[in-house]
Amino acid sequence: MESARKTRRSAGSEIPGDPIEVVVPTHARATALARCLAALRRQTVPIEPIVVPDPGGRGPAWARNRGVERASGKVILFCDDDCEPDAHWAERLAAGCPASGAAAGFTMSHPSTSRVAHASQLLTNELQRRSLGADGTLGFAPTCNLAVSSELIERIPFDEGFPLAAGEDRDWCTRAAAAGGAPVFVPDAVIRHRPALESLGDLWRQQVRYGRGAANLRARGVPLAGTATRIELLRRGFSEGPRTGALVAVAQAGVAVGYGFERTRRGPFRWQ
Repeated sequence: MESARKTRRSAGSEIPGDPIEVVVPTHARATALARCLAALRRQTVPIEPIVVPDPGGRGPAWARNRGVERASGKVILFCDDDCEPDAHWAERLAAGCPASGAAAGFTMSHPSTSRVAHASQLLTNELQRRSLGADGTLGFAPTCNLAVSSELIERIPFDEGFPLAAGEDRDWCTRAAAAGGAPVFVPDAVIRHRPALESLGDLWRQQVRYGRGAANLRARGVPLAGTATRIELLRRGFSEGPRTGALVAVAQAGVAVGYGFERTRRGPFRWQ
């Protein structure tokens, strides 16, 4: 990665008003990307988007690493192409990022999204909430809303052994936390997620993919959610009504199927 990376500005040499670099991996979602870039143009601070197309389907971990190679600032932000950051997002998230660490904001469903997309986001947010420690750091932070110091991301790049958009964020957070760089939670750095999830089939396919990512995580020794967490996810879903609860139950079944499929296909705990 080092050979392709821009020369970093040295400590103390930041120029006031320098744009904040935002890496945006994208794959075959032109309309969503246009909305994301429009939201980035509305930021309260200057922004330099680094859009990384992934025509070969190598995965978001690969694309984010390529974006890091093109960045030169001391802090790099990450956003997905189906997300629309609030106007103060970049300013608040970058300000909350420690000099040698990371920060993560809060992601919510876009008002236009379906009930299916809302159920999916509920699951992600509940897992994030349950990972929040007393010191204000997160054990899990989705990479659609993340700031990382250049020092940390150079030491701990994303693992390109995750070819799917599934599990690579949790893997990175686990390794960052082990190195003392667990993301600080910045709840007022808000992104609105607008995934293309409209049907039960869309949700099922997404969650099967997440289950396959979970098998990859388990192969690397990352602990997975236990029974108590799964029960709490169901409880949280049903607290928003029977339809949301049923969608959460379907999602959990999809994760289990994907996990079982990947283990069977690759053998016990060997996913590469």
